[in-house]
Amino acid sequence: MKTLTFKSILLFMVSITTVHSEILPTLPGTDIRNPVDIRCPSDLKAHNITYQILERQSKYHATVRITGTVLKEGAANYVASSSARPTTITIYRDSARWPVRSVTLNVLKTGSYQLSFDEAWNTSSAAEGEFPWTFILSISNENKGCNFNNNSVEWNSGPINDYMRSTE
Repeated sequence: MKTLTFKSILLFMVSITTVHSEILPTLPGTDIRNPVDIRCPSDLKAHNITYQILERQSKYHATVRITGTVLKEGAANYVASSSARPTTITIYRDSARWPVRSVTLNVLKTGSYQLSFDEAWNTSSAAEGEFPWTFILSISNENKGCNFNNNSVEWNSGPINDYMRSTE
């Protein structure tokens, strides 16, 4: 009877690994360094919140558009798990989570979705000037999502006040 040595076992394992790696099927043009995760073909990500000054009435007053952007990550279309319970995208104001704008979504085919609302802004008020609002972009009922840690993003509206005070 032949005894197996560590070296012979190691050589056997290397030869099996080599054979298996050579017979793994790949599609033409598939980058094996960056494979598509078939467990997560599509995921929604709360990306950012931005602002735009639409109309300036004075140094302290303006109409401001707040926009939240949700990105679709992955190659497949995002489809909510049920039309009876669609995915909801909401912009909330402040930590009390007052909903400012909301939309339900069953399908997202493109790379992003933007949700906006317009607001009369007053940098001289205590609520908006001295204590700027915090806005929260949130994704809920994303049952097919793969990364639930990317379903909300917060943004402090201080830059609106800084911009308005420094211009005009």
